[in-house]
Amino acid sequence: MALSKDKLQKGLDLFATLWIILSTGSLTLCIFNMKFTMFVLLGIAFVYIILHPQIGRKQFNTLLGVLGVVLLNSILNIKFLELNSDIVILLIQLFSIAIITSNITRKTFTTNYCRVLFWLCILSLVCFLTSEIGISLPGTREIWFKNKFYIYTFYHTLGRWYIFHRNAGIFWESPAFAIFINIAVAFVLLADVSIPPKKRMVYFIVYSITLFSTLAITGYIEFFLVLMAIVFQKRNRKTFQKEKEEKSTRYLVGLVVFVVIVVFLVRENSTHMIRDKIVHRQGSFSERSNDTLQAIRIGLERPLTGFGLFNTYTDKALNAVNVTDNSNSFSAMLMYLGIPFFLAYSWQFLWGIRQYFNSSIVSILFLCGTFIVFLNSEQIAKMTLFLFFLFPLCSGNEEKPHKII
Repeated sequence: MALSKDKLQKGLDLFATLWIILSTGSLTLCIFNMKFTMFVLLGIAFVYIILHPQIGRKQFNTLLGVLGVVLLNSILNIKFLELNSDIVILLIQLFSIAIITSNITRKTFTTNYCRVLFWLCILSLVCFLTSEIGISLPGTREIWFKNKFYIYTFYHTLGRWYIFHRNAGIFWESPAFAIFINIAVAFVLLADVSIPPKKRMVYFIVYSITLFSTLAITGYIEFFLVLMAIVFQKRNRKTFQKEKEEKSTRYLVGLVVFVVIVVFLVRENSTHMIRDKIVHRQGSFSERSNDTLQAIRIGLERPLTGFGLFNTYTDKALNAVNVTDNSNSFSAMLMYLGIPFFLAYSWQFLWGIRQYFNSSIVSILFLCGTFIVFLNSEQIAKMTLFLFFLFPLCSGNEEKPHKII
């Protein structure tokens, strides 16, 4: 009986990690079927409650703190408040995350995350190469959703408005996929994971190849920052068991850094993508810059309180200046929360990231820079995985947990 319960716990931990990833980035689940996705996330939390009817004290306090900020922010912006399903979704996310983080250890989560991303990368490479040689993927659909045209299958995204010709995996676009890959790179080489050293190197190579196939400039920048964090990582005997393994890892990372720089320069020389985006302000760089500046401008209209997480004003104000999708999470949170709550959110988020890595100060600074780039390139702050990072994970010896039942 104890063995079967242990297997159930391991299976539940793996499925919970998988669902956190899918509920954050999957086009089919996160974009098209959010309500169903949240229902499943809540179901996972209740299964944990059945197995262990308690919530960790740190997780409980974090949940109260976040809910307190949301409530106070809503009261301060009551005239802009709009009651809709977003409120219910956020409450489900926060409650479910508090339960999950009370029951899954840091090492279990990072290990499961790396394994899930490895297989998602393999699947994406197979689908991407198949579609690029002209073979149609089974189940390909074309639909309009919220004024956007998508070409996709439930297991691979082919394009939005047009075929991407770059690897987006199951995610809504390739830069989003790159974010998840770079988190996996950081976990597999810098965090404490239950993966043998040689297999970690295989994972790292697969992640790197997949990242190159995304053709995402922000993804390459994030990857470079993660590699710099690895280069400046202090020796960690839990991560690298033998000195030779540590040296081989550093040599491999150094080789990859060199390849990244060469590929980046060759691609820029042939496409002039960076020059066109920054100097001539073409493409996504110009759009993202405009999104950011307009959101900051609107946020500074109410610098102390913002306009609230659930408001009727900001979308209309952004639409009035031709911004339909703000792609910058930091500027969006500034607009919603105001400067004081925004600073509190930023501190809690970066502290949450710090708990995963036993690294040197320089390495941690590079990692924080990586996550800042994440949040400055996509509107992801209120998505499940990035709310997950606000909470401490179970240490395995939580003292005096709060009983639920």
